[in-house]
Amino acid sequence: MTAMNDLEWMSASFACERLCNAFSWHLDQRNFEALADLFTHDGVFVRNDEHLSGRAAILDAYAKRPDVTTVHFVNNFQLIALDSLSARGTVYNMVLHSPGEPVKAVRTFDPLSAIRVVWFQDDFAMVDGSWRFAYRHAHAVLQSPTWPGLS
Repeated sequence: MTAMNDLEWMSASFACERLCNAFSWHLDQRNFEALADLFTHDGVFVRNDEHLSGRAAILDAYAKRPDVTTVHFVNNFQLIALDSLSARGTVYNMVLHSPGEPVKAVRTFDPLSAIRVVWFQDDFAMVDGSWRFAYRHAHAVLQSPTWPGLS
């Protein structure tokens, strides 16, 4: 592991935090190609016990996403370990969810059925001068009793 000075640490931490924000932004905007490009070519995303390996698999899974409007609030980013080529971090997202085709107007949603808190564990890799997700694992922490997909 290569030692980093404070400025290098802050720069890498900021870049990895921006990556977490970009993931949520692209998801909310339904820009799934840009979302998949945040991963290394062989990056892995684990969600709901589903392992998506590689950008193509991630893009394919999101291309099948039903029509829904989401808003992700990204919170509590922590960089846990870092060297010049890899990093490990964690972050929370609070998700507001409204089914149906995304629209540009204000939507209503049922707060009893449309809120979820997700904890992400992330491994980042420096590739061609940019930080990317090498591994991202989403863990549901709290959710409304009738969150979509629950039986």
